[in-house]
Amino acid sequence: MRLRVVPKDLMLGFKSLAYLFILAWLTAPVVGQTIQADRVVREVVGCKDWDAYKQLVRIAVSGDKEAFAKLATLQLMNGTCMMLKAGDAVYLQEVSMLSGAMCVRPRGEVACFWIPIDAAR
Repeated sequence: MRLRVVPKDLMLGFKSLAYLFILAWLTAPVVGQTIQADRVVREVVGCKDWDAYKQLVRIAVSGDKEAFAKLATLQLMNGTCMMLKAGDAVYLQEVSMLSGAMCVRPRGEVACFWIPIDAAR
């Protein structure tokens, strides 16, 4: 009985490939699929632009309520973001599992808005 030894360099390559595959699978958005009409479950600010959404989330997580209010107001006024109310009908367009966000298109709108995954069902 002879055991085959896999070179360490090759093993590291397989591990890296496996990690990359898992990461790609977790972060790949479900692009362009309208799954079904869902409802927003709590009032939330949604942003068309991914970077604007991330900036809003970073400030919210920091706990600086004054900065959050200023940024949200600015983004709402310039149309980058919109307020979604509990009960609003939305269509799921994209999901980013790793970031915990989804992009939903409110009924009658042409653009989708990024919101936290737990804000709609």
